[in-house]
Amino acid sequence: MVAANHFGQYLAQIRQAHAAQHGLAYTERMPGDDDQDFMDYMGVPEPHELQAVYEAGFKGCGVPAVEDVPTVDFGALPTFYSLFPWARDIGKGKLCLAYLPVLAYVPDYGTYEAQTRGSCVSHGQRNAGMSDYCADALIGQTQFKGVLCTENIYAWRGHRGCGANCDTLAACCSKEGKSGFLVRGKYGDVDLTTFSASTESWAAKHSSGSSVDPEAAKNKSLSTFRCASFEEERDAHALGFGTNACSGLGFASTTDENGLAEQRGSWSHSMARTATNDTAWAHTKYGGGTKLTIQSWGKWNKISGMPDGVKVVPGGSFWNRDYKLFKSYSVYGFADVVGFGRDYADSTYTDSLVERAKRLQELAEESYDIGGVPCIAT
Repeated sequence: MVAANHFGQYLAQIRQAHAAQHGLAYTERMPGDDDQDFMDYMGVPEPHELQAVYEAGFKGCGVPAVEDVPTVDFGALPTFYSLFPWARDIGKGKLCLAYLPVLAYVPDYGTYEAQTRGSCVSHGQRNAGMSDYCADALIGQTQFKGVLCTENIYAWRGHRGCGANCDTLAACCSKEGKSGFLVRGKYGDVDLTTFSASTESWAAKHSSGSSVDPEAAKNKSLSTFRCASFEEERDAHALGFGTNACSGLGFASTTDENGLAEQRGSWSHSMARTATNDTAWAHTKYGGGTKLTIQSWGKWNKISGMPDGVKVVPGGSFWNRDYKLFKSYSVYGFADVVGFGRDYADSTYTDSLVERAKRLQELAEESYDIGGVPCIAT
C-alpha cells in the first residue's frame, strides 16, 4: 500500500511488480512523499500504467484543498436549467455530439496531451471547456487560437500533493476565480506552448495560482453550472457545452460493437463528457440513453464500433449506460466564457446558442454522411 496519495509511488510500485513478474531488475528509486520532481527520473507513464495507477487506488479527484483558495459549493451552483430554462428537452430523442467542433480544430482530441501525473481534474475541465470554445468558433462567435492549457488549472488545487478537488478547480475558471481558460503559448518566462511532463511538473510546484493567471483570467467562465439529471446534461451537450464528471466509477478498456464500455471496478477520477445519445436506438439497445466520456490517458482502450448514427468519436473515448449511472457523478460545466473577439452582446447570447445547437445537429448529419468530421477549421 502507498501511505500517501502520491502518483509517483503508485507508478513505482506498479513498475516494480511488472519487473518482478518478468524477472527483470528494477532500478528506479521510490519517490519521497514530498517529491514533485519524480517525472524527471521516472519517465512519462504509458496509458496502461495510468489505468493501473487509478485501479490500484490512487485518488485523482476528491482531494481537498488545505490552503485558502477559492472553491465552489457544488450543491449551491445554479443548475443548467436555471440558467437556460428555454433549453429544456432541446436534446430529447437526439444525438447530441458536442465533440465534433473540437475534432475539426484538434483532430487528436481525446488522445492528445495524456496526463503525466495525478492531474485528471484539470484535464477533464480543459477537455470540457474545449467543446464550448470550439462550438463558438464554429459559428464565428470567438476566434480559435489553439488548444487550451491544463497546467494553470492544476496549479490551483490548494495543496502541494497529487490529485485535486473538482469543486476547487472549477472555481479557478469561474467568475469568482482568479484564472481561466488559457490558450497554449509563452507568457513571460513560462512556456506552455507544448504540453509535456515538464509543464505538468511546473504546475505541480504551484498550489494557489501562478504568474500566468492574469492572462488566463481574461477568458474565464461567467456562469458555472451543475447538471442535476441525465436530461439536464443531455441538453447542455445539445447546446455545445462539454461537461466534467467526477466519480469513483471505473470502466472496461474494451468496448462492445457499438463503442460502449461497461462499468467495471473503481477509479477516483475526473473525465469530460461531450455527447449524449438519447435516440430510440439507444433506448432499445441499452434500455436508456448513453453518454460519451473523454479520457485523459491517451490511447488506452480498444474501441470496437460505433453506435447507430455515429461514424467518428474522439480516440480513447467510450460510451456508457449513463441513465443508470448518472447519480454516481458530480457533473458541472462552464457557460458565458469571455472568448476572443466576440461580436455579440449579452442580449443576443440566447440567439447564438440556438444557432449553435442547430449547427451542431447539421454537423452530426454531415459527419455521418461523409464518415468523418467536416472541415470547418480555417
